[in-house]
Amino acid sequence: MATGDIYPNGDNGTNQWTAIGCTLHHDCIDEDKGSPSMSDNIGAIQPGGQDNFVEDFDMGSITITEATSVTVYAYGYGGATYGGDAEVDFYDGNSWQGYQNLGLPIGVTPEWRNKTFGSLSMNQTALDNCRVRFRADIGASKQSVVIGAVYAVVTFSSGWSHKFNGVANSDIAKINGVSISDIAKVQGV
Repeated sequence: MATGDIYPNGDNGTNQWTAIGCTLHHDCIDEDKGSPSMSDNIGAIQPGGQDNFVEDFDMGSITITEATSVTVYAYGYGGATYGGDAEVDFYDGNSWQGYQNLGLPIGVTPEWRNKTFGSLSMNQTALDNCRVRFRADIGASKQSVVIGAVYAVVTFSSGWSHKFNGVANSDIAKINGVSISDIAKVQGV
């Protein structure tokens, strides 16, 4: 199995949080994981009544044969005084996998948090259409949530890098009735 990173590359229509330092919400959180920044970010605040507000993002893609899991990373924090958090959900090209609590730190020092969505069976088209969404968890006793960077690590099989009888490996699902994801090696190749 191999891994590859994907980043937010579009707003998907539901962008209810406040964007700071950018116009398009995905531009606020698409920094490289090696240099995350909080100078532009997305946030939701309790006094604004933004509990359960949602941010929905298209994600970039990489070339795969089959993706089996996706781990979403978010760099952020909950409000300094009363905290706050966010839940993350992943769309696998067919359905949402279900919200998971991120557990962001309370304060003003951001940290990376992640959640894994496993037991997936995504082909290239599904990965090309994947999305990530966040839901604010800032009920009456909480203050705010701020996220400055997001990316996801895709675990996948990459298949072979050549053609069989002129057919691209991405178009081959089975060899002699066996799924290519179940073949460890091909004899004589």
